[in-house]
Amino acid sequence: MPEFTQGKWIYDEPFGVIFSEETCAVIANVQGAGTGSCFCLTQEGQANARLIANAPEMYKLMKSVVDFDYGAFKFDTDGNLIFTREKYDEFRDLLAHIDGKVSD
Repeated sequence: MPEFTQGKWIYDEPFGVIFSEETCAVIANVQGAGTGSCFCLTQEGQANARLIANAPEMYKLMKSVVDFDYGAFKFDTDGNLIFTREKYDEFRDLLAHIDGKVSD
């Protein structure tokens, strides 16, 4: 099991912090990610915060590939390895969260 803070990680935009929904522990204070009146908001800061907040989901998806989760893959008629539609959707949705195109 990985040694990172458990639970879903949330980007709290007003304060520019990432915290664990399960433990309420602050994971990171991200410069340029806060929208409060005393914070300096930048696109780069927001992008960094979204990337950090999605780290646990990225880890799980990468691990499924490295561990070769046979339920996540199938082969085409030529024997080429392909993702199932569900696994493709997981990757697409994760990237949408990181790109800020989906809000929680």
